[in-house]
Amino acid sequence: MKNKLLILIFVLVFIFPIKSLATSTIGLKNDQDEYMHYEKAIVTKTSEFSKVDSFGNKEQTVKIKFLTGENKDKTIEVTNSISTQLNNNFDLKIGDKVLILENKDAYGKTIYSISDHLRTDYLYILAATFILLLLLIGRKMGVLSIVSLLFTLGIIIFGAIPMIIKGHSPVTMAVLSSILISIFTILIVAGFSKKSLCAILGTCLGTILAALIAYFVGNKLHLTGLSMDESQMLLYLPNNLTLDPKELLFAGIIWGSLGAVMDVGMSISSAIYEVSITNKNLSFKELLNSGMNVGKDIMSTMSNTLILAYLGSALPLILLMMIFNQSNYKIINLDVIATEIVRSLSGSIGLLFTIPLTSLLASYFMQQNKK
Repeated sequence: MKNKLLILIFVLVFIFPIKSLATSTIGLKNDQDEYMHYEKAIVTKTSEFSKVDSFGNKEQTVKIKFLTGENKDKTIEVTNSISTQLNNNFDLKIGDKVLILENKDAYGKTIYSISDHLRTDYLYILAATFILLLLLIGRKMGVLSIVSLLFTLGIIIFGAIPMIIKGHSPVTMAVLSSILISIFTILIVAGFSKKSLCAILGTCLGTILAALIAYFVGNKLHLTGLSMDESQMLLYLPNNLTLDPKELLFAGIIWGSLGAVMDVGMSISSAIYEVSITNKNLSFKELLNSGMNVGKDIMSTMSNTLILAYLGSALPLILLMMIFNQSNYKIINLDVIATEIVRSLSGSIGLLFTIPLTSLLASYFMQQNKK
């Protein structure tokens, strides 16, 4: 009953702001939008590739059948070009589903081209499998987990990101949204209790600490936030919109470390709570030692989780540098590598500080509860 009441309160408090933000203009208007349109299609026939020209290019004729839109069930021919200079070549086979771009030229004539492989169908299946497993294994907690996940996505996608686009600081939005996500997620799991309060305080303090460390060290290392192609594209936005790539980098670090820090804070707070209930004669120091022992057991695995996640994103570049036998100093000094190191280590430091902070808070509140 308490959890249901909690869900109702948060829905009433947050659903209207999120809904209003979602219906407002989030992106930028593109003058080409009225000419460009995408539809789903399936490949029904493919021809042999032509001979490779002097530039390494070849092409084939592909018949596709529309699955959606005004041209549904209509079959047309499009050209599939492959170039040695491009990384978006399509090796098409009969039965492959593709995304077709319908574009109009200067004379109003519709031109069809293959935009990409169609991935949404399998993404929907994967998401449905995830939700089904949550419900089968977690049952009631699975439902609450889905509600928490939807709230998290809603706060970030329809709350923080539109505010960033409107000119607000990405770091500020990341911190505020992280606090809201921590409060909602922990309360929906544990309800209103001192255990929840300790976990929330420990998580928020650990996340803010990770943000401060990343901000300080990132400035000292002169990180640009432009290590990815997508970040560089943010420098050329229309309508005089400016976004600070460095602040976006720090905002990403905050959101990236939040999940692990929240997990640690909740685990330690729950452990101290259970120990205090089981043995009501334990002193503050004994409860603190219990929390620290639990934290020591989980800190290595959680730190590995953060470091491996960030390392995986930079793996292709690391392989290239090692294959071509670049200097270790050169590899570590690269902006993209230094960025990933700051991501992983600042998040891990915030996680490590969450252990003693949550242990101290939980031990103190449990002792006060006894008195």
